[in-house]
Amino acid sequence: MAVTRPDLEGAQVEALRQRTIQGYLTKSHRQLAEDAFNRVIGNPDGMVLPEPSILNRIEVADLRTLLKRVLRPERSVLVIQGDVSVSQARQLTMLHLGAWAPGKDEAAMPSTGTTPAPSATIRTWFVHTPSKQVEIKAGGCIEINGATPSSIYEIGTGFLRQAFETVPPANLAKVELTAYPNGTWILTATAREGVGLPAIMETLNDLLARSRKSTIPESELSRLKERWIDTNYNLNLHPKLLADALATRALLEGNPDEPADRIRPSDLQGFFERMFDPVNTHYFVTGSEDGAQLKTTGLGPVEIVN
Repeated sequence: MAVTRPDLEGAQVEALRQRTIQGYLTKSHRQLAEDAFNRVIGNPDGMVLPEPSILNRIEVADLRTLLKRVLRPERSVLVIQGDVSVSQARQLTMLHLGAWAPGKDEAAMPSTGTTPAPSATIRTWFVHTPSKQVEIKAGGCIEINGATPSSIYEIGTGFLRQAFETVPPANLAKVELTAYPNGTWILTATAREGVGLPAIMETLNDLLARSRKSTIPESELSRLKERWIDTNYNLNLHPKLLADALATRALLEGNPDEPADRIRPSDLQGFFERMFDPVNTHYFVTGSEDGAQLKTTGLGPVEIVN
């Protein structure tokens, strides 16, 4: 199978490199700035292109090394769907994958993590647009691991999503939280018309600070845990949906059976503290105001794009 014996042709790699560079060159300044924001928070949604200077340094040998680190049996999950019995599936799996094992070189390599290393410096991008309505995206990434298993991550972000969307704070017309399975999160805040950039930044930072100190009552946590267990383990779900859910959690943390019923309010409090750590939060801002105002807000280096 291709996954166990990946092959790379130099000509194909070069053709793909040139197409990728051409795609980079056709992007607008706003798209490139948003790419940089998504890259630093590890956003897996969509194609985030590296800069041409980085692309030009990539060799075929680099790609082969990457594949050896990523395509490894101990990091893989197999989901089989179709008119096949369990015994037949096992026989086919052993026939095609039974001999798949990392070689000596691969076994000595550390497997890649699920999330990028957090940036040590807050970064902010401001894109000047004709819109009089300021929009700010605050984002970061929290590692899905033993301290933050997928159950805590999904229950915690579900609670926050509902809280943000129910009653947006003053100055904000809408607040939306997007949470990705790899631990990347983006909080998108849209200002009410007429609200200036300093006011919206103050409101957003206050919201992030209060969210970091969030607490969940026992009764609400019980309801969230029951809903999470029902969604992820309900045997009345279509088998493919259930298999996909189990495979996703296994890929993320190697433990598809994290006991959600053991989660305590203190576990969620610790999660909120880690998720909204201001040191690892970055910003992408759009609007018609003077982006230089952001340079006095303590948001680290500010890149202004007109």
